[in-house]
Amino acid sequence: MTRLSRTVVVHEDEHAMSVVARLAASRDQRLDDFCRHLGIDLRGVAGGRDEALRELAYLANVDISALKRRSLIRHDGFLAMGDERMLPINFGYYPARYCPHCLAEDRAHGSGPLKSRPYGRLSWLVSFVSSCPIHEVGLLVAKVKGLELHWIGSEFSLDELDASTDRKMAPRAEYTEFERYVCSRMAGGRKSEDSFLDELPLHVAGSLCELVGAVLTHGRVYGKAGDNFAAMRQLGFGTLHRSGTPLKEFFRELAVERRSKNKVSTARTLHRHVYRLLKAGMKHPDFDGVREIFREASIEELPLGPGDNVFGPIEARRFHSLWTAYREFGISPSYLGKMLEEDGIISNYDPRLPACATIVPEHIMISFIERKRNPFDSLKAREYLGVTHAVFERLLALKLLAPLSHSSKRRAAEPLYDSQDTKSLLLRLRGDATSTPAPDAFVDILEVRAAAGCTLEEVLDLLTSRALSRVHFDESKRGLLSILVDPREVREIVEKRSPNIVPVEFAHPNLGPIAIRDIWRLVDAGHLTNMDVPHHINGKPWSVLTAWSVELFEERYASLDKLAARLLTDARLLRRELEAEGVAPFLNNPRPERALYEVAEVARLKLGEALR
Repeated sequence: MTRLSRTVVVHEDEHAMSVVARLAASRDQRLDDFCRHLGIDLRGVAGGRDEALRELAYLANVDISALKRRSLIRHDGFLAMGDERMLPINFGYYPARYCPHCLAEDRAHGSGPLKSRPYGRLSWLVSFVSSCPIHEVGLLVAKVKGLELHWIGSEFSLDELDASTDRKMAPRAEYTEFERYVCSRMAGGRKSEDSFLDELPLHVAGSLCELVGAVLTHGRVYGKAGDNFAAMRQLGFGTLHRSGTPLKEFFRELAVERRSKNKVSTARTLHRHVYRLLKAGMKHPDFDGVREIFREASIEELPLGPGDNVFGPIEARRFHSLWTAYREFGISPSYLGKMLEEDGIISNYDPRLPACATIVPEHIMISFIERKRNPFDSLKAREYLGVTHAVFERLLALKLLAPLSHSSKRRAAEPLYDSQDTKSLLLRLRGDATSTPAPDAFVDILEVRAAAGCTLEEVLDLLTSRALSRVHFDESKRGLLSILVDPREVREIVEKRSPNIVPVEFAHPNLGPIAIRDIWRLVDAGHLTNMDVPHHINGKPWSVLTAWSVELFEERYASLDKLAARLLTDARLLRRELEAEGVAPFLNNPRPERALYEVAEVARLKLGEALR
């Protein structure tokens, strides 16, 4: 191969393909004809093959090392340019864009034949650069009628191209700091120790700036036709240039935005779109560092745990949301939110918020759930409080205790109760009670009902309101039986209030299916007490039942069907078992299931264990 006698002046910012095109133009030949005649491997020059570049350097009398620095060299799927490497998608098709002002100056001030003077700049090939740094105009796309672009190469002096290079066509465009940064790195000026982007390959840095800018500007992860890409990249560059902290904060904000949505809409969040982009669109290993930052930010802000995968399985959980707790523990999100609010773990719970929006540190949620998942059943709760089944039901009716809505056992016969709630109730009732031995006249708060003529609700109200001045507790006794009060003090306070009464005709829901004549017989027998009060209409004396005696009667006696329901058995079967044990009804009824039995007598039997 003979060195060409007529060559062209190669510029420092000129790429290798432009050199070939200008050599052909200097001989007034078409690019493909010129390469075929001299045996130049045009594809090899475009791909940076070493042998093709050496032949071109020899023909053009150019230093091979300088020519390689101006060439796009393909290697392992990359296009390397000097010390930088980028992906093929980061380059425009050749010839792609140009500055009409630069071409006009090349024709006016260049050397050699007129057609060989315009040359292609390296920066025009990079998709991250969209404006000319000298003239601050937007780059134009070459449009040649009648000729295919791959035929003309970079012959910017063709007549057809000349007709479309009106300088007035180029819009004004500011040359941004980001574009200056890209061109500087391509020219070898880079590596600032305090710059986060300098630690990344150029194609990763550019793609990140474009991603961040698109999200901040348009609320989406990519730009569309008509968008100002230069402004988007500049915004992302200004955010990320100094350190990686803004990138992590950016990902954290996306995670917060995702958890504020409900489960159905998570697929439409920006966090999800960025995740998919990093997984599929930016799947090159060079983005692994970015994926790791995204993973860390997601773990720090989202309730992720074992079973989740964000660029790798999540091994440990940092947060629980109401939704993840529901999936793991089976407690409904709305009820769990209310329980957390009652416990003071969260404040101002709003059930209208999505279950993903309320998060709690994992260790706090686990501790809370364990306490709720290791509760008392009704038997243990009654044993702790030292009360019978009837008194326990009364505490529930007074809403001093509430069952959990969730049971860890399927089809559990009885609900479960928070052990902490049970203990808190007892501590609340004890209040400032003294532990010194109580006088002999003091009785527990269950016995004081008959001694002072008050209901359980009344005596509990006196305790919680701190109305009683003489309260003792006996550590040797359990639950409510350990709280001792003075009956005289209780009676004095209760007598000052309006009498707590139950009209005879309205006593049936409490006493059961008992005829009114039987109620008066029970009064005569001392099982119920009555008193005369002025009638609320005519003011005449009106004989009514005392509420405390009705309450005690209800606890001491129950109908057969109620006993069967408490013992989870059939009323007829229970009746036969009681007859076999010699237990007779306290008060018969034409309908056997409505007959009244003494609860204590049934509870003494083995079959009545649940009543104790």
